[in-house]
Amino acid sequence: DTPSRLIITCRPDIVYPSSGIITYSASGIAVAEALELFRERASGEEISESEVREAHQLTKGHAFWLDLMAVQVTKVPGVTLKNLLDDLRRGRGDGPNILSSIWDTLAPREQTVLRFMAETMRPETESTIEKFVASELNYNKFKKSLKSLISLNLIVVKPEVNAPDLYDLHPLVRQFVRTRFERNERNGFIRVVLNQYEIIIGAIESMLGAF
Repeated sequence: DTPSRLIITCRPDIVYPSSGIITYSASGIAVAEALELFRERASGEEISESEVREAHQLTKGHAFWLDLMAVQVTKVPGVTLKNLLDDLRRGRGDGPNILSSIWDTLAPREQTVLRFMAETMRPETESTIEKFVASELNYNKFKKSLKSLISLNLIVVKPEVNAPDLYDLHPLVRQFVRTRFERNERNGFIRVVLNQYEIIIGAIESMLGAF
C-alpha cells in the first residue's frame, strides 16, 4: 500500500525538476527472456536461437521491438526473422525502420486504419474508428483489418468497465505513421478525424442544452 504512482513507459527518459519525482531507466530484457518470448509466440514451432540472440543484440533487448518482430515472424506468411535481421544489419535498425519493414507487409486496408488512428487525439471506441474509416472501407473490411492489426500488436486494446473497449496505437507506432507521410498527404485523414470530433462535440452540446 503506497501513495506513490508508478508510471511504466517505453518512451525516452523523462526528467522532472521536482525532488518529489524520481526517474529510473529500466534496461532491455535479458537474452533468456527474449528466447522465451519468441518460443511463446512460436507456439511450439522451432526457432533459431542464434537469430533471436542477434535480434536481442541489435535491438538492445527492447521488449516492444522484439515482440513486434516475434509476432511478424510467427503470424505473417513469408516474413522471416532472417529477413528482418538483414534490414537491421543494413543500418535500418532504429525503431521507425523496424516498422518500415513491417508496414510493407500490411494490406492497404490495414494501412488505412492505422493512418486514421494515427491522427486521433485519444483512444477511441470501435464504433468511432469505424466512422473515421467509413469513407474508405466498408464495415466488413474494417472489422477484418482491426482484428488483424490487434493480432499483430500494432493496435492496443484498452478494456473498459461497463463501457465499450478503447483502441489505441503504441506511441512509437503513432510516431512512425505520422512521420512516414508528408503533411499534405495527411491532411485528408486529419480533416476526416476533425469532422467526426465536431459531430461528437455537437451531439454533446445538444444533450447539455436539453437540460
